[in-house]
Amino acid sequence: MKELFKNVFKSNLVKQSGTTFILRSFGFFLGYLFIILVSRLYGADAVGVFSLTTTVLLMFTIIGKMGTDTAIVKYVSKFLVAQNHNAVKGLYQTVLKLIFTSGIFLSLILFFCAEPFALYVFKKTATNFSI
Repeated sequence: MKELFKNVFKSNLVKQSGTTFILRSFGFFLGYLFIILVSRLYGADAVGVFSLTTTVLLMFTIIGKMGTDTAIVKYVSKFLVAQNHNAVKGLYQTVLKLIFTSGIFLSLILFFCAEPFALYVFKKTATNFSI
């Protein structure tokens, strides 16, 4: 049993997981410091606008990715097990084209609908709102 724990802690998986955890924790800490900085420099209203804007952009990002980030993990591992590297390259190219096209389309929608979105959803004029 003791040998099992030694092997687990020496494994590459644990080292990579620890590195990922530390980097993500550092990123969350920097995000928290950024929110504190914005609130002290610009006030609570600016933090609210920033949070709402970030939420809207994240929603559009989720829609724009269309689940390809999850699907690509499945299919790349499937193709790599089968030693089909051309399929992996083709999959990446297809996904990049799809995400690029949907990203441009959703950006245009957000750009042209920013004013009605700000007025009817958030009850603010577009000049007072950052969407």
